Amino acid sequence: MAIIQASFMSEVLERQVGFTAILPDGAGKDGSFEPLPTLYLLAGYSGNGFFWVSHYTVEELSSELRLAIIMPDAENHFYTDDDTFGYGWGKFVGQELVDYTRRVFPLSRKREDTIIGGFSMGGYGALLNGLTYRQTFGHIVAVSGALLTEGVSGPGGDNPFFRGIFGDPAKVPGSHHDPRAAAAAALKEGNPPGLYMAVGDSDFLKELNYACRDYLQGIGYPLVFEGGEGGHEHKFCQDHVFRGVRLAMGKEP
Repeated sequence: MAIIQASFMSEVLERQVGFTAILPDGAGKDGSFEPLPTLYLLAGYSGNGFFWVSHYTVEELSSELRLAIIMPDAENHFYTDDDTFGYGWGKFVGQELVDYTRRVFPLSRKREDTIIGGFSMGGYGALLNGLTYRQTFGHIVAVSGALLTEGVSGPGGDNPFFRGIFGDPAKVPGSHHDPRAAAAAALKEGNPPGLYMAVGDSDFLKELNYACRDYLQGIGYPLVFEGGEGGHEHKFCQDHVFRGVRLAMGKEP
């Protein structure tokens, strides 16, 4: 197994952007080789790619499932293309990072082998970009998602930081920030990505996640949704991110 910290020049973001990669052994005992299924794993607010290595046992998940894991830095931009400065964090995660890592690492290019997942801010990013770039991602794992677009007054209310990312809250519904719009489009096209969502019973984001679940179920989007004991915390995150990934790979009953 290799743990790699790297960066590359992003054309979308016009600067060097870092990521951490975990790569299990690629060759079988007979020397044969099959491209690796891949999880693009998004950190929460204030986290970076290496956060998953320092706070969770993602190496064990990689080894168990023979799974490559790519964990980008995100600079608190919610993995969406912002409306103020034009930073394309959604395009970076959903397209550029995938294209780059597939060129330099032995990753499968099959949709069914490509998962996007995340926690908190990363849960929102996984849901939004998994649905938006649905031709790339076959599975989505969104745990304790910071689904600010489900809020009554829009993302962040009058907070200037969130307004810088999402723009006018009144214009968010139906925009490129809105997972609901992306889910409806994916369902209309047919063959939508598989979706696993989870949120703890004492999580401060519980109501936003349940509101999203209710909408998705209302339009007939197929998903697995789980609650359970726990809050916005590491144990709930690891347990349910790992469970969602195993389900996506057919390794969990």
